[in-house]
Amino acid sequence: MFKMSWALINDGAGQWFGNDFQAAARALDLGVNDICSAGIDEDVRAHWCRRYLEPLQGRITHEGRAAIEAGEDWVDGLGPILVRLSPMQGGTDGPPPR
Repeated sequence: MFKMSWALINDGAGQWFGNDFQAAARALDLGVNDICSAGIDEDVRAHWCRRYLEPLQGRITHEGRAAIEAGEDWVDGLGPILVRLSPMQGGTDGPPPR
C-alpha cells in the first residue's frame, strides 16, 4: 500500500491511498482537474493536461511504482504540480486507520 500526496501550487492539494498505480494516476487527474476546471477554457485545460498532467501520470506508473516496490519514497513535479508517493504498511485500499 502507498500514499500519494499531490499539490497544485497556490491552488490546492489532495491525497490518495491504495495499491493500484493506474488508480493513483486517475486520482491525480480527477483531483487536479476538479481544481482547474472552474473558469478555465476547455482548450487551455486540455493543453495544460497534455503538458503537465499526462507526463506525471506516466511517471507515477513507471518511476513511482519502481520506487515504491523498492520501499522508497518518490517525489516528482512538472509545472505547477508536485507529487509524492510514500510506501505504507497495510494492504487495503482507503485511508489508513486512525
